[in-house]
Amino acid sequence: MENFNLAKDNWIRVFDNGTKEVSLSEFFKHAHEYEILVGDSRQQDLSTLRFLLAIVQRVYAGESAKDLLKLGKFDDRVQDYLNEYKNRFDMFGETPFYQVTKETYNKYADNKFKIKESGKQTGIVEVKQLNRNISESNNSPALFSPATESSKNNITMPELVRWLIAYQNFTAVTDKSKAVLNYPVKVSTGWLYKIDPVYLSGSNLFETLILNFIEESIPQKPTWEWDVDDYVAQIDKAPNNIAQLYTLLSRLIYIDWKEDKPMILATGLPMPEKISDPMAMKSVDKKGNVYPRTRNLNQLHDYVAFELDKVFELPIFDTLKILDYKNKIISVINNNYINNGNAPSQLPVANIFEELKFNSNLFYERRNEMLAVSEISAAVINAYRTLLYSVQKTRHSTLNKKKLDRMSDEFKDKVFDMIDDWLWNPTSMYKFSEDIELLALNEMNDEVEEQINSDDLKRMEIEEDPMPILKATEVYGYTIRKIINKYKD
Repeated sequence: MENFNLAKDNWIRVFDNGTKEVSLSEFFKHAHEYEILVGDSRQQDLSTLRFLLAIVQRVYAGESAKDLLKLGKFDDRVQDYLNEYKNRFDMFGETPFYQVTKETYNKYADNKFKIKESGKQTGIVEVKQLNRNISESNNSPALFSPATESSKNNITMPELVRWLIAYQNFTAVTDKSKAVLNYPVKVSTGWLYKIDPVYLSGSNLFETLILNFIEESIPQKPTWEWDVDDYVAQIDKAPNNIAQLYTLLSRLIYIDWKEDKPMILATGLPMPEKISDPMAMKSVDKKGNVYPRTRNLNQLHDYVAFELDKVFELPIFDTLKILDYKNKIISVINNNYINNGNAPSQLPVANIFEELKFNSNLFYERRNEMLAVSEISAAVINAYRTLLYSVQKTRHSTLNKKKLDRMSDEFKDKVFDMIDDWLWNPTSMYKFSEDIELLALNEMNDEVEEQINSDDLKRMEIEEDPMPILKATEVYGYTIRKIINKYKD
């Protein structure tokens, strides 16, 4: 197999009046001309973006995002870096990219999973498992695979590079092999799997990278610059620089080539605790501890549009505040895989991709209104779910949670569409308040009409007190008007 080098060979898929693959060198020469990444999945694009950001953080450590944006494009410093570390971007050789050599693999793998010279090899990761669009092991076939059975393990070298980067970020825990260290190892998922990431997208990929650039003066050290033994020795410590964080390895991977087809072996690594990630949405526990939050299958409709106050606290928005990024189209993106909720596997079974697109002037000139639109929407959603709960409790002895969640999610989708429309074509807060009040009250009327039957109407004629279901609607109507009036004044 002929060597493949990420710096000079084409593998990054970009959109530039059509889709094409470019090398690292070509990418950084023309990033200002490319609109977006268009890899094999949006989640793969996120892992590629963070990999590219690690290079930017490394090359421009100590620089200000404002000065970098003024450049308009990446300068020769990136090319100098790629030339200096070109051997670290080889897919083969003594320092294979995002991999280890046979000797190193056998050094850390336990005896059962060491590379064998003959006989059946254990611990193989099939291509169809590396490919997160399929995520299929031999024991658990994917029911709705995008690939035919005969092609699931086919892969080109550019695809392999893209999925290799993504796999380190989105690893499940189906691997049986784990590294043998001087302490008990708990195999970790990939880091991106552990957070709910939000980032910015600009008018082109140069601007996108600068918008997500974090100003750090400390030395940056992505994982490909590390000696493998040194890296493994400190794997349980949280990285102190963004370049290392964005290139965290969850597996030691060895790839052997048999008749131009890869045999992939992986042994699991632990993951450091208490990592702070600039893209990670935060949660706070009862003790006041702050930690990165994750999402599950029940939270597919929990859009970050409903919590812009938390979004705007992310470090990337500190960067945006100091930039003169006026009159540009900008997007806030929430993007990730969601696992199956099964602790022994945690395979990706769904994804989230939310994009809030608006003119950047809105952020600089009407940021408080953006926050208000988000706040009022969240309050209306909470009131509507309380109504649904109250109505169900008056009609049924047991709560139908699936129905409650479905109806609540349908309402969330409608409110999200309103926010999305407002961000793209912002009206006055008075107009938005009127529109969401109308939506909220119409949904109440539809819900109550569906729930009331003829027996309920008969009871209303003979009972002095209004039936509980009408009490719930009265409370809901009062709550909605109270929320709305705050913004109508």
